[in-house]
Amino acid sequence: MTKREFLDQLYRELADLPAEERQAAMEYYEECFDDVGPAGEQGLIDQLGSPKKVASIIKANLPKEPTRQNTQQGQYTPPRNAANGQVVQQSAQQTGGQGQSGAEYIPPPQSKKQKRKRILLAFLATVLVLMLIQGGVKLVFDYQVHEVFMPTRSEDYTSMLQSALQSGRVERIQLEAKQGEVEISQGDNVSMLYEGKALRPVNIKLENGALVIKMGRSNSNQLELVLPREISNLNLEMDVGNLTLEQLDVEHLYASMDMGSLKMRDVNCGRLDTEVDMGNLEMSNVNAAELQMEVAMGDIEAQAEVSRSVYIDVDMGDATLVMSEPENYGWNVENDFGSVSLYGMGINGMTAPQQGGVYFDISCDMGSVEVIAPR
Repeated sequence: MTKREFLDQLYRELADLPAEERQAAMEYYEECFDDVGPAGEQGLIDQLGSPKKVASIIKANLPKEPTRQNTQQGQYTPPRNAANGQVVQQSAQQTGGQGQSGAEYIPPPQSKKQKRKRILLAFLATVLVLMLIQGGVKLVFDYQVHEVFMPTRSEDYTSMLQSALQSGRVERIQLEAKQGEVEISQGDNVSMLYEGKALRPVNIKLENGALVIKMGRSNSNQLELVLPREISNLNLEMDVGNLTLEQLDVEHLYASMDMGSLKMRDVNCGRLDTEVDMGNLEMSNVNAAELQMEVAMGDIEAQAEVSRSVYIDVDMGDATLVMSEPENYGWNVENDFGSVSLYGMGINGMTAPQQGGVYFDISCDMGSVEVIAPR
């Protein structure tokens, strides 16, 4: 059975669920297949079992409530199926022995948080069984995905990280974190420490030269990574939380945050790219040849030395870059409703050709951008 056949059959098995519940379940299992990649699909299918069995577990863990009757005795309005708007009938015995047919109960609308909680509870039984049977899963493939590691005990994470690093050539580290607190540094003692209660805590896989580390969604997540010094390329993405980077020396570093804070200190980098959708970006003692900072809504507080180019893009917020004034520099500034100051010189929609040294490319929609020399 292929991934597509499994998901199509599961969709049919869940046809009697409300549309939103069924959609949430399908999205969850599609994400599970994405985690293991094409080479891991068959192994995941073998672990989950038949789509019919998975569907029965989901349905068994979704609580049922009695049908809400009309206030007039003996009368009721049959609710409609959320998927097609048609009335769904049950036997009189299922509806309290009434002489006429009853109606299937359709749960009332719920918040996204409630729906997510119910779905996670439904899948918990499946995940716990797999963990108890295997105590950690290791799958070896000959295709693009060479190894997948799913440790189940906190003391296993460091050894599994080390094994993954030694299993093949690692050209870059890629982090995909949903939620929590993450701290990353480089050192001689490679380690990975995790604490939290995520349903799927941490996955590690080596794929096409990239060591991919994924962390699930839980506000209790805490992850500390000490990476080897020879790693020179980092790609770090986080949805919600705090990401702290320190004592890094790499060729290229990309770090993005959807909502939260991104902090850096003691970082040396050839090219440094940072993006924050909603939150704050902080830097101290950062050295880079090329520096790019983008914030959609929030503030930037940065202290850095840059030798080639600086790009600052602020949609709504304030940005301050403390940097030694170069002997020669040029700039391009786009300013809509904010203010831009470059070493004490107010600039509004101006371009100055580069005369060697550093080039500043600054865009400010609403707020302020200030580049000042250290005091």
